Amino acid sequence: MTRRKTKRALTVSIGAFMLASSVLPLTPQGVNTVHAETLSGVMKFDFGTQSSPVMSGYHQVHDGLLYTPELGYGLDKSVISRLRTGSDDLYNDFILGTDYTFMVDVPDGEYDVTVYSGDLLTGTSTTKTTVSLEGETKGTIQTKQAVAEETFHTTVTDGQLTVGITGVGAGGYVNGMVIEQVTQEPPAAPQGLAVSSVSASENESAVSLQWSNVPDAASYNVYRATFGSEEYTKLGSTDAAAYTDATAVFNNRYSYQVSAVNAAGLESAFSDAVTVEVKPPSEAPAAPADVSIIHIAEDEVSLSWTAVNYAASYTIFRSDEENGDYVEIGTTDSTNYTDTTADTSTAWYYKVKAVNVSGLSLFSSAARSTPYSAPQPLPEGTPIKFDFGSGAVADGYIGVASTTAYNEQLQYGFTDPSKVSAEDRGERTR
Repeated sequence: MTRRKTKRALTVSIGAFMLASSVLPLTPQGVNTVHAETLSGVMKFDFGTQSSPVMSGYHQVHDGLLYTPELGYGLDKSVISRLRTGSDDLYNDFILGTDYTFMVDVPDGEYDVTVYSGDLLTGTSTTKTTVSLEGETKGTIQTKQAVAEETFHTTVTDGQLTVGITGVGAGGYVNGMVIEQVTQEPPAAPQGLAVSSVSASENESAVSLQWSNVPDAASYNVYRATFGSEEYTKLGSTDAAAYTDATAVFNNRYSYQVSAVNAAGLESAFSDAVTVEVKPPSEAPAAPADVSIIHIAEDEVSLSWTAVNYAASYTIFRSDEENGDYVEIGTTDSTNYTDTTADTSTAWYYKVKAVNVSGLSLFSSAARSTPYSAPQPLPEGTPIKFDFGSGAVADGYIGVASTTAYNEQLQYGFTDPSKVSAEDRGERTR
């Protein structure tokens, strides 16, 4: 059964654009003696009266079903329940109480818990149900004459998931619950590993590396091999997407690789290797590639580019014409820069040069910023219609530029605008 969510703080992903996922039913119907820990990765519960129908694919939890170790799930106390009409077996009935807990024995791990809450009775007051997981308050589900759903995340470390329910007035309402164990996966391998600088002398040498940030990476491991050897040795770890090898030896040649590690301690595959000879660079670095605008706000323009081998720093230039005169506006030793001096109501062109002790590179290709336009808030209700691109926005649609970054306040946008580009072909396609 497919449901339309009535809450708006949800997540549907198309590529890197964020708006929510649903949970598929996998478990059998009705109360039985099967221990919850033996159920599959998705556990589904239908809460209500002892005699009301149970949603297909769900386990029944009635108002007097108390937890036992043999059953593996249940309430900490008896509560009250109600049965309505007008919808399906999951929405029609519910339990409620001012303060109670639902417990499920589960393996330790990460879990997403979706709670369905509300009352369909005509003329009913607004219901406000606060949900706590493992003793931590996660949020409140508020609705009137409807059933809403919200998904919360938690970590179980003691073999039992506890879901605390509180509410004002009549209490906290629970119609249904879906508990899904989140499979832990290692992060993606770092990309764009490059030598940012080399300091080389017979007395002291060092090799500095940098790479692109990896989402969900808590730290990075850095490995080195003497050139020609396939045996990499771990040099150390860092929280930043950069590392300096201060043990490099003058006139030696090394290969480096980097991995990402998430908060659960899972390590990614290695990045592509980069090779460096520890001696002063004899020529200026190559021009930066992939210069792109990653964010435009009311008072700033942010851009990024790919790291260049042997570049100690980067110089940023700006012009009001693509082939016009470019003026230097700043320098940085990272691969991104934010221009806070531009009038963002107009378009600008940016170029970047890489710098080392031997000189400056040639200009990069130009990146164009579009005039800033404040993102529109999401409308109430559905449907929600988006118009993607840099051209005029169609009537009734929300415009989404390539630089629209997702945040909790806006509630839509791209997770990584640096990987998105836009074109306006100026013609009707539908």
